[in-house]
Amino acid sequence: MTNRRRDLAVAFMMMVGVGCSQDNGNSSNDNNSSSGGTSDPAPAVNHAPEAAISASSNNSLVNFSAAGSTDIDGDQLTYSWDFGDGSFGSGIAVSHSYNSSGQYTAKLTVSDGSLSHSTTMMIVITENNSGGGDNGSGGGSDNGSGNGSDNGSDNGSDNGSDNGSDNGSDNGSDNGSDNGSDNGSDNGSDNGSDNGSDNGSDNGSDNGSDNGSDNGSDNGSDNGSDNGSDNGSDNGSDNGSGTDEPSPPTEDSEAEDIVDDSTYDGSIPLEQEVEGTAGASLQTDGNPFSDAYFYLSPDIKNMMDSSLAIVEKSGDVTLANKIKYVQRQPSAIWMDSIQTISGDPAAGRRSLEEHLNAARIQQEFHAEQNGGVKAPMTVVIIIYNLPDRDCAAYASNGKLIQVGKPSEYPYGANGIGFDQYRDDYIGKIVEIFKKPEFKDLRIVAMLEPDSFPNMITNTNEGANGEPANSSLNPERASLANGGYCDRILSDISHGEMVQGEGTNDKPNLGLYAAGLRLAIREFADIPNVYTYMDIGHAGWLGWDNNESSTTNMKRGVKYFKQLVDGADGVLDGKGLEMVRGFASNTSGYTPVEEPLISNSYNDRQALQDFYQWNPAVDELSYIDRLKDYFTKTGDAIGDSAFDPNKLGFIIDTARNGWGAPGRPTPGAGSKGTDSSKRVDKRPHRGHWCNVNNAGVGEVPKAAPDPSRPYLDAFFWMKPPGESDGISFDYTKMSAAEVAALDDIDRTVYESASDPVYAGKSLDTMCMPGESRENTTVDVVPALAPHAGGWFHKQFIMLINNAYPPLGESDYD
Repeated sequence: MTNRRRDLAVAFMMMVGVGCSQDNGNSSNDNNSSSGGTSDPAPAVNHAPEAAISASSNNSLVNFSAAGSTDIDGDQLTYSWDFGDGSFGSGIAVSHSYNSSGQYTAKLTVSDGSLSHSTTMMIVITENNSGGGDNGSGGGSDNGSGNGSDNGSDNGSDNGSDNGSDNGSDNGSDNGSDNGSDNGSDNGSDNGSDNGSDNGSDNGSDNGSDNGSDNGSDNGSDNGSDNGSDNGSDNGSDNGSGTDEPSPPTEDSEAEDIVDDSTYDGSIPLEQEVEGTAGASLQTDGNPFSDAYFYLSPDIKNMMDSSLAIVEKSGDVTLANKIKYVQRQPSAIWMDSIQTISGDPAAGRRSLEEHLNAARIQQEFHAEQNGGVKAPMTVVIIIYNLPDRDCAAYASNGKLIQVGKPSEYPYGANGIGFDQYRDDYIGKIVEIFKKPEFKDLRIVAMLEPDSFPNMITNTNEGANGEPANSSLNPERASLANGGYCDRILSDISHGEMVQGEGTNDKPNLGLYAAGLRLAIREFADIPNVYTYMDIGHAGWLGWDNNESSTTNMKRGVKYFKQLVDGADGVLDGKGLEMVRGFASNTSGYTPVEEPLISNSYNDRQALQDFYQWNPAVDELSYIDRLKDYFTKTGDAIGDSAFDPNKLGFIIDTARNGWGAPGRPTPGAGSKGTDSSKRVDKRPHRGHWCNVNNAGVGEVPKAAPDPSRPYLDAFFWMKPPGESDGISFDYTKMSAAEVAALDDIDRTVYESASDPVYAGKSLDTMCMPGESRENTTVDVVPALAPHAGGWFHKQFIMLINNAYPPLGESDYD
């Protein structure tokens, strides 16, 4: 007979950030473009603190902590609590007892005396009848008390990239000096929202040994998802301990519905839908996209729902069907701050762990459709949070600061960014990746858009005139901010020492290399993680010259090899095995292929009016040359080489389709030197912000080109529809101008002053009619929201300009 007792159990359900002041911005870093350099960083301002709640419980007593709250200005903070039941408290750590069952919203407000930030956690108090003496002695005490993940407010999602900057600095006349002209690119992305979080995901923690899912029935071994219900002691024989066994996925109906073909009511056939191979090896030594289903994020689908509602209301059935089709295409998940690891339920952003759990649910769903046999499931995660990110680009530099901005632009607390990156960012991500419940997933980790390419092209002279590593860039970089990239390159005091580094031929590679090597090393120890590194794009590192050993491409290949090789602490070639490959065009607009433009080296001069002596006219010609150099050795390209059978590339195709009436198709004609026949209609290859007339490109697929076995995948690294940056100064709009706005633009206008976007800056690259790279920028002719905000009019343009047409492919 089982004795029962009445008790109260606590579950922590969610966190919501309110009034957060933070940098979610799109990059504005034109680093060393031909017109002059990076945009100025933002001036010093007081920043709001960031509130973060964590909690633990003992029956109805909840112990709250605000210890995770931060203030980048180092101000003294005060902490105020509203427990949601009419009681209040203050202090960094407080305890409170709830006297009855129900849902309560606990609110923490952190203030620096002038600015404040609030975040909330939902507390669920339930009556719990838990087992007191269930058949035996197995003391597996199941304290599913919601040791839910906490920590985050400010689930920022800068999700960005600033991909591109100095597109070549070899301004010669084709007599051995490469003739590029700094076509900075900065394909910014910053897809984020930074909207506070603390996920409080609870899922009980089963501090006993139970293996199953218990749910109060005491059937033995409950290893995890008890959800705070079974506070008894279970005391049965309980089938052993099984503490390393993964728990079943928690319910997530959205994750399943988005991959269930029976829920799709669009008219465009899903013939291009990725199909995994049931029974294929769940892990691989080769291409991690092959034989796999791709994770579909319900978060991205939900963002597109707002546009779908507008279109359906208008009665445009054709456009509505296009949106429904695009909602079924996978894209990457961005981890662009410490806080995004914890997610932001209020903004519809899952935590990293919840995304991986949703991927498990999708994998299990596909297995059910395949007779219970699993197929591989690939999830793409963008790792984007290096300290001093993007060389002081004032919209996307991130929140971790090590070397500090130049003295004329003081910002935040310096000197702790690398430790935070190591312990609170990479360390936390590694901890989640290693969880046994995710061992059947293939996790593709793409490292740090824009980071190391900046070290190749945008360094030479330090901010105070001190020399940096001149061997990395023999030409003087004309940076408007005084050489902040050089400060990063010159910081060699962090990370592990590398045997064989520090010579003229193999110089120290600085702070970014230390952070990247840390991530490479940590991920290499996880069998189901496949690491790729950002490699810029064709218009950035594509410059090459057969007569020169110091072109952007050769320098890039040489020092990327050195960086990766040194991840294991010694330059002996073995470290190259620690990464799978490289990702190009992240958040970019460079087309996969220019059907009528020659990529012949000998045609560079004839095409210099637009391509400026860069033979990499498209992404395919870029990765072809990269693959050749990465798998060979030489003085100019390094004395180590990747295994050609183990090196792969990803091309981001989310916004590089360039569909238009009369657009040439691959193979439709011969390639020549008339640049007016190009499909890339940007006025300049360095333009990156909300580019007009662009379109969705090839949908994600594995190994799309059999003639290029090193092309692992087309993939949507940045979801189409997320803005690159705000296009107007809302403080200067007159009442008459505001009154004339349509409903969609009015919504954008009203969002511009939202505190969640505090710290973002207006970049002229995003403003209609402004001149950049000596040309007038051509952006979407509508009010664009802050970077990461949903840009409905851009989304519709991208869909309508899709190439190939939605449902088709040039790479069947």
